[in-house]
Amino acid sequence: MFQIVEVTNNNALLSHIHVFNDKISCKIFPNLGASLQELVFETKPIINGIEVSENGLSEYQNFKKSALLFPFPGRIEKGKYMHNQRSFQFDSNEANAIHGLVFDRHFEVESTEASEENAKVVLSYTSNEKLKGFPFKFQLLVSYVISNDCLQLSIDVKNPGKESFPFGFGWHPYFRSEHLANGTLSFSSEEQMVCDENKIPKTTKKNTLTQSFKLESRFFDDTFILLDKEVTFETDNYILQMNFSETTKAFLQIFTPSDRKSIALEPMSCSPNAFNTGNGLKVLQSQETYTWQVGLHFRTRS
Repeated sequence: MFQIVEVTNNNALLSHIHVFNDKISCKIFPNLGASLQELVFETKPIINGIEVSENGLSEYQNFKKSALLFPFPGRIEKGKYMHNQRSFQFDSNEANAIHGLVFDRHFEVESTEASEENAKVVLSYTSNEKLKGFPFKFQLLVSYVISNDCLQLSIDVKNPGKESFPFGFGWHPYFRSEHLANGTLSFSSEEQMVCDENKIPKTTKKNTLTQSFKLESRFFDDTFILLDKEVTFETDNYILQMNFSETTKAFLQIFTPSDRKSIALEPMSCSPNAFNTGNGLKVLQSQETYTWQVGLHFRTRS
């Protein structure tokens, strides 16, 4: 039987929802952008999230572990873009705007349900039309469905306003691996993006990696254009399959931290800087809703 416990903390940012049974444990943080900061399966850590501590908050701010990225993933060059012949300017986290606008928003817990088969947690965020650079009405509904060998993430965005807005989705999970060099990554891609010194994509080149390869000593901070919306990551402890819904192009950002204890495998519905290039960008018209989904299927090695 799944159980759901709401855990309060003196620092509200660290209050979280703990979902668990005898096989799996997850922690969801409503006040950190509805991010999932723990996924442990049969005692094997899969998602490498933050500690429930002040140090963990600092780590989240630095690395955006498991952050939900909306209205854009990756970077926007100099934080500037045009829409409907109007110019907009985001705050810049660095030389460019990065990782969207909701990773530090406070989400409301709409509902929680637990049964023998699964648990479901639904959270929501409604914009106040005062987000700098994105003064549009939007509503996000985030749901996590956790079962014994699968996690399903679904994000609905609704436009209740009178004007359209551009958008894209991304998710920023880091997957744990104590021996990353032994890991195998598999995905289908013929192209990867080439960035300038500010990590803004400017062109593409042929992807020379084989469809399945050992990570060995490789370091990544790269965006790949996917042919199939499926990625497999095999470690010494577990095998993970990620799939995500996308009607057109799909993108995968791969990043390896310097400690090489994890790897970020980031599904994205558009490329970095899509607000300027249109590469994978979507536009949501008034009163429309769009749904983006990511599935994780996992099993431990025998």
